[in-house]
Amino acid sequence: HSFLDAGFTGPTALVSYAHGLTVQYPANHRVDVFFDETDSIQRVCVKELRGGWRVISFVDGPYEGLFKRLTEAVHEHLGQRDRIALEVWNRAKARALERFGGDRGALYRELASRGLSSSYGTVTTWFRDGPDEIIAPQQEEDFVLLAGVSGMYSGQDLMIATFRCIQKHRGRQRAEGRALRGLLRAMVSGDGYEEALDSARSIDATVADVLAAVDLLEVNAVQLVEASAH
Repeated sequence: HSFLDAGFTGPTALVSYAHGLTVQYPANHRVDVFFDETDSIQRVCVKELRGGWRVISFVDGPYEGLFKRLTEAVHEHLGQRDRIALEVWNRAKARALERFGGDRGALYRELASRGLSSSYGTVTTWFRDGPDEIIAPQQEEDFVLLAGVSGMYSGQDLMIATFRCIQKHRGRQRAEGRALRGLLRAMVSGDGYEEALDSARSIDATVADVLAAVDLLEVNAVQLVEASAH
């Protein structure tokens, strides 16, 4: 199996998994890895994979990203108003950062001067992609400050309505995260898989369908291959 675009010429990583599957990726491609000892999911460069690590894949789309797939499933069930509120918020975050030339430090200093309670480290998590992203400030006052800097909201009432929509969305994401980890633990232990899926189904049938397609691939070895023409 190959995960390379036609004409790709960069360095690649050949990952051999248990049960005889071998996949070739661009060396800097990132995959989601489940660590059952810490019950955590981390995005890792394929060239950094180690034997025994478990990569989260999909039986019906092995190269799709876990969090992209889950996010799409969640968005399917959002009402139109909530979907628009989240889309506008994502644009507002990007606009706020653009106003400081993409410099998170400069944005942080401006927000701090206006009374921000969050640390610089917390601010950077609002602009990450994937599992580490915190979609928005968790304190209403900090949310209003960031929304204000974006220049995209007509007044504070709209900002607070958006904040409440995001808090509701967050609660669902937490429940889905618990269901996902429960399922992955069951896959590792070989016990409780159906119960974990039933638990996910009680939260959201669409999310449960995504989880039912999850596969865990155990890494045997990784071989780096230097750049060559394909």
